[in-house]
Amino acid sequence: MASIVTGSPAAVTVALEHVLFNTFGSVMIYPIRKIPIGLSRMLARLSLRSKIYPLAYIASIFYILPSFVIFLFH
Repeated sequence: MASIVTGSPAAVTVALEHVLFNTFGSVMIYPIRKIPIGLSRMLARLSLRSKIYPLAYIASIFYILPSFVIFLFH
């Protein structure tokens, strides 16, 4: 709605693209929604046992995996 007030066609185009991107993303993810929910529950159960599991998860997802991808495609 804010993009319509600006009167800029570019702003309206970007806003429409944003809505379409979110809609199609939701439609694609909805059928497999049980997978990330199950994985998060599993990580929560593991985190109750030891604090090393969430630390290992954070390190692997935010440091090791991106470093590997950069190394692989560099």
